[in-house]
Parts: sequence; structure tokens; C-alpha cells
Amino acid sequence: MKGKKELHLQKRGKKGVFYVEERIYEEKAGRRVERKIRRSTGSTHEPTARDIGYQIYLDEMGMATDGTPKRKRLDGVPTIGEVVDRYVAEVGQHSNIKPKTALDNAQALLRAVKVMYPKLEPTEVKADVLSKEFVLDWRRRKRGEQPEAGKRLNASLNSALASAQHVFSKVARRELYHGFNLPFIDDFLAVPRLEEHDQRFRPIPPDLMAQLDESLATNQADDVRLLVVIELARYCGLRASEIEGLRWHWFDDRGDAGLHLGIFYRAADVERELEEYEPKATEGWVAVDRGLFARWQQLCPPESPTAYVIPGKTKTERHNLIARDACQWVAQFLPERRKKLHELRKQFGAEIATDHGIYAAATALRDSVAVAEKHYASLVKAIPARAPVAVRRSANSA
Repeated sequence: MKGKKELHLQKRGKKGVFYVEERIYEEKAGRRVERKIRRSTGSTHEPTARDIGYQIYLDEMGMATDGTPKRKRLDGVPTIGEVVDRYVAEVGQHSNIKPKTALDNAQALLRAVKVMYPKLEPTEVKADVLSKEFVLDWRRRKRGEQPEAGKRLNASLNSALASAQHVFSKVARRELYHGFNLPFIDDFLAVPRLEEHDQRFRPIPPDLMAQLDESLATNQADDVRLLVVIELARYCGLRASEIEGLRWHWFDDRGDAGLHLGIFYRAADVERELEEYEPKATEGWVAVDRGLFARWQQLCPPESPTAYVIPGKTKTERHNLIARDACQWVAQFLPERRKKLHELRKQFGAEIATDHGIYAAATALRDSVAVAEKHYASLVKAIPARAPVAVRRSANSA
């Protein structure tokens, strides 16, 4: 925000009346919009015009004379845009909601309104359209686009509705919407959730895993790089994106502590001392069997310490090998599973959860305890007092 001295004044007309000419930027429905101010001060005396002009500028900015935001009291039913603008701008002051999360919630509400009123601008629609019937009609329209999705779509619909409903959370209604007439919103918030697909992981049958492990041990693949890709997912629990970015110098031999693989997404920071590096929740160290590491070096000889573990002539070739070819190879053993390569990562987590508990599985997979519990809670048999993170070994390295 500019100060009074920085305000741009321009003389216009024969009388030389001063005009305020400024550009201001404001957030509307999560977007940054530019607006031009061109208002007459009605004065030809510059000091007086500057005082008047600065008050005009503050009013346009929605600021009080002391520089604090001035909330405009709105009586009656607000538009979706008025609700969203206030929510995105102020909800973080009254709760621990981060700006990005607030923006995502607002966008979820706007998308739902757009589905129901495709010919209207969502921000201009009155908020009293939100009701139980609105949610039910929205669900029917979304389900009409994917009639075969079943319970898998329910999880997406529940998540989108929860985000949209958070715009009218208790904190938001108590702190933000003074002057808004929102008696209808309880009906919108009371809609029950749909039954979701069971997200608990179903372990792969032992006979299928035995066949897959044997095929890996005997190199039954046309491209040996596929074996390395699949073993990284099967025995280390790596994600496809992590395998694609994996380089040889990420492996660290710690002597008696064993061989470990460091998964860090900010490559520029990895070169610094690890004591100074604060990893993300999905980053960390993964224990690796030395026999597997030696095998990978034989199958894909490293050209340099910084070379990719999965080599290729182009980035597209490497991506297709991991995202397409490896999944097709796994499909011969797991034809019923949707995400073929990711199922091996889940199986790795399931084996650790079964033997050592949820916390060990979360550590090994670099996931939150909540995610590990959602997938593997039913598999836990007993939790030892001190549970080491086990490393799964292939048959050839046992």
C-alpha cells in the first residue's frame, strides 16, 4: 500500500482539478485482478487534493485511515464471490489453515457451483443456492460423467464436498461472515458422506508373490532395466517418480550400519551437510541390501556417480520404461490390481507392518502414520517393543 506522498495525482481540465490515478490489485475468487482508479478530488490546491485523494485511495483499497483492513458490512444473502473473497483473505488469521489450503477449498466450492450453473459466473451466484438438493444434484451430475466408477468415485466426491463445506466452517461463520444472512447453510453442511471404497490394502497372495520373486531372480525380462525398476519398488518401497529420479550417488554405505539410499527431492540442497538439511515428510533414508545393490550395478553399470540408476537415451524413454513397460511386466502376475508398480510398494509396506507394526511401515515408506494405519491396520499381528525396519531380500541375495 502506498503512502500519501507516493500517491499519483494528475491535473486535468481547464480549472486544473487534481485527479487520483492509481492501479490497485485485489484477490477475487482466488485470482489477482488489476483495477484502475481515476477519481476527481474536486480541488485545485495540491495539499488539499492529496489529503482527499489519499482517502479515496484508502476507500478503494478497503483500508481504514490507520492502514488496517476495513471490512465492508454486507447485509442479506451474499454472493459466492463475496464469501470466497473474505474466506481466502481472512481465514488464516483465525485458524491454522494455510493460504494454499484456503484457496483450494474456495476453488472446490467454485467448481461445484460451475457444474450446477455452467452458463453463469460462479462468483455472481447467490449463496442461498447451496442446499442439500444442490449437493445431491451435483453428485448426480458428477456420477453421470463416470457411471462405472462406483465407490472409487465416492472418495473423490466426499473430498471435494468436504473442501467446499470448509468455507462455511464454524470458525469462518463465527469470525468472518458478520452481516451475512446464511440460515440455509446448515442444510448444505448436514449432507451425509457417501460410502467409500475400502482403502485397506489387500496383500498380494503368497503364490503370486513367489512367482514374481522367482521371475526377478532368474532375470525373466526382455529389458534388464525392468528388473531394477521392479526390485526398487518391491524390495525398497520406492515410488515410480523416485525411481525415475534415482542416481547412483544417492546410495550411502555406512559400514556396520548398512547400505542406505537417500530420497531427497531438492537436489540443490542434497550437496550440503545433511546435519543442516531438513527433509520433507516424504524424504529420508531407505535401507538397501548390499546383494541387491551389487546386482543392480551389474544389470545397469553406472557411467558416473551422478548418472541415473535407470539409464536411457532420452527422458521420455526412461519415463515410459517405468510408467508403462514395468507396469505391463507386473500385470502378468497382478492382472486385477489397478496400479501395478505401486502395488509392489504397498506390498513392501504390508510385509513390514505385519512383522513390525504401523510405525515401522510409515518410516520405511516415508509416509505419515495416518496413511500407514489406513492401509495396514488390519494386518498388524503384534508390535515388538523395539522394531527394526526390515529390508526385504530377493531370492538371489538371500
